[in-house]
Amino acid sequence: MAHVTPKLGLAFDYHTMRHLIDINSLPVTEDIKSSGRVIEEMEGEIRDLQTRLSQLQGELEIYKAWIAPIRRLPFDILSYILEYCGQGDRKTLLSIAAVSRLWRETILGSPRAWSFLNLNEHRSNTLTRLFLQRSGQCPLHVYLPRDCQLGTLSNVVDRIECLSIASMPFGMPSLVFQNLKKLSLRGGDFMINLGAIDISHFPSLRHLYCQTKFKDSLNPMYETVWSIAPLETLSIVAVPNPAWIDLLKECIKSLKSLKIKYSTFKISSGPLRLTFPCLEYLEINNCAPEVEKSPLELLTPSLKVYVEHSEGYFNARPLHRDLRTVIHARFDQIPGLDNFSQLRLLQLEEASNVVTVLDLLLADPSLCPELNLIQALLSWVSDEYCTAVLEKLNRARTRPIRIEYVDNSVWSKEFPGAPETYLCWPDALCSEPPEISDYGWSQRPSLNQSPADSIVLSRLRLYGPDCTSHLGLGGMWDDVDEESFDH
Repeated sequence: MAHVTPKLGLAFDYHTMRHLIDINSLPVTEDIKSSGRVIEEMEGEIRDLQTRLSQLQGELEIYKAWIAPIRRLPFDILSYILEYCGQGDRKTLLSIAAVSRLWRETILGSPRAWSFLNLNEHRSNTLTRLFLQRSGQCPLHVYLPRDCQLGTLSNVVDRIECLSIASMPFGMPSLVFQNLKKLSLRGGDFMINLGAIDISHFPSLRHLYCQTKFKDSLNPMYETVWSIAPLETLSIVAVPNPAWIDLLKECIKSLKSLKIKYSTFKISSGPLRLTFPCLEYLEINNCAPEVEKSPLELLTPSLKVYVEHSEGYFNARPLHRDLRTVIHARFDQIPGLDNFSQLRLLQLEEASNVVTVLDLLLADPSLCPELNLIQALLSWVSDEYCTAVLEKLNRARTRPIRIEYVDNSVWSKEFPGAPETYLCWPDALCSEPPEISDYGWSQRPSLNQSPADSIVLSRLRLYGPDCTSHLGLGGMWDDVDEESFDH
């Protein structure tokens, strides 16, 4: 058999060679030598192609980055994104300034981005002064850890709009926070007097989240002169002394959102009737087994949302009774449904309670005439039985009811109007209160918001503060030397 010795060279047709070789024949010495040279040539070309591929991929990434949407965003949108990325960690802002000249100019030209001061992170006075300088005259959002003093911030109290503290810093009672709107007293062992939060210290206060207990009720000689700013949001712990009642009385005309926690002791105050004409959100957390009836009889002609948690203690009826205007309700137990004439959405933390609620509605189809959606956390339930009861119930009702089982990611969203909306913790930064819609949670839109803004904002809400990783910034701040960005 004649053996073919291929010619070697860059223009060699390897496919032709493979067709001409008879792989069933045994190669002679010359075939082995020539084939070895062909193999070396092929491997060399593969290495060249791999090198070229890496080069092209690098050039491709450069071109993609060059025309990336993040480089073409207007200054105002880019500054909003960078500001949002930097709210949770001081190093993020410092690192953003090191990415490029454009980003450095953008972040330095965005004073609001530097206005969130978490002193868990900003322990350095030098770093705190840097943030104060770069924040210009923007209102400040300040988080003070336990036993941390105001320090440098004492000179800028007029700029503090939101303050979160775990204890009363030294010298704070003598200061006037002229523009403070949101105050979070995070609890712990310390107690405060009502006089510490009166209108003379916080004339602009609108949102108070108070997990701290009050020491005593007002001294009778100060009852006629003590007052508090017109609060719109209040979260409070009920205590044996009537100090919390005094606080409620002072803001009954202005409150729109109220959260009360009954602790593990009896309430000394007897039943008290109070009318809250503007209240739209009410949440009661009952942690006391002896509290079977609220010590307050609240009249709430504008109430839209009612939430009740009983911490495992059964109450035959809701602790709040004036429910005629409620359209959203959430319970961790089986609620009494007698007074919900306007209820549209009922949320049950226990999916097993859905069956019981359906049985109650089937026994009296006139209950909750406007109800059209029941939501519950995902759990094992008898779908077959639920379906049968629901079909029978809907035949007896004018308005049909749907059942929806949701997971924790949906359930954990704040209920419309909840006081937590106004917290300013490192993991729950201040935001505008959501609008109360029929179903779900919607952010209040800006009148000047463009379609491009809407797209960017939707991405920010989707990814949250971790959106840096989706902008190609993730993992780049771990070794940043903050001292190198002092100027």
